[in-house]
Amino acid sequence: MHRTDKELTTTCIDCSEKPDKKGFYQIKLHDTVLFPEGGGQPFDTGFIDDIPVHNVQRQGIEHVHYTKAPVAVGKQVTVKVDWDRRWDHMQQHSGQHLLSAVLEQEPFCVETGSWNMGASRSYIELETRQDPSRVPTPEQLQQVERRVNKMIVESIPVIVHTQANKEDTERPDSVPDDYVGGGTIRTVEIKGIDMNPCCGTHVSSSGHLQMIKLLHTETARCGLFLSGPPETFVENVYSKTIVQT
Repeated sequence: MHRTDKELTTTCIDCSEKPDKKGFYQIKLHDTVLFPEGGGQPFDTGFIDDIPVHNVQRQGIEHVHYTKAPVAVGKQVTVKVDWDRRWDHMQQHSGQHLLSAVLEQEPFCVETGSWNMGASRSYIELETRQDPSRVPTPEQLQQVERRVNKMIVESIPVIVHTQANKEDTERPDSVPDDYVGGGTIRTVEIKGIDMNPCCGTHVSSSGHLQMIKLLHTETARCGLFLSGPPETFVENVYSKTIVQT
């Protein structure tokens, strides 16, 4: 999959004969620019020619595109991604990597247990349940925010490293068991800051995040965050839903 391209021409290699119970045909292409749901990142949407793609899911090393109309097997098609949605996901995902990396640094020393990116909220959950004393104080969270935004201003390169997914390849624990028989394994590096296995899509520089803001914390979930252009952030401060647990 071409993670920086907005469109490509490819061939349909499989299409379900009938729609499923929800009315969707399942289409497989020789190649695609659309990201399937995974690694905490939502799926892309877009078009196969003029047919809207409503969902993309991974099956092994293949991508399945869900559409309301069939595509003839063997037909050459143009696939286009909804770039506004993709760019938002790239910013949010890279923002999470940077935020989690800073939280692991001194004096905070707290790891991220999980994270979630959504249309109405984005948050990370910190591994503090076994040791509540490690929950960052409000003052520490302000330090985290300042440190992250300093790194954003510095425009630190974000580099994607890939290796072939072979039988003898050393696989990170995060790689799904059914991801076998080809494909690539990706590691995302924020130069000098962080190195993490990740299948998601990312910006090429921390500067593309524009800014990051910690909006809310709760006992179980710490650090609702947003990243993006200032005008988007100001709008989202008032429209995003606070995480409740």
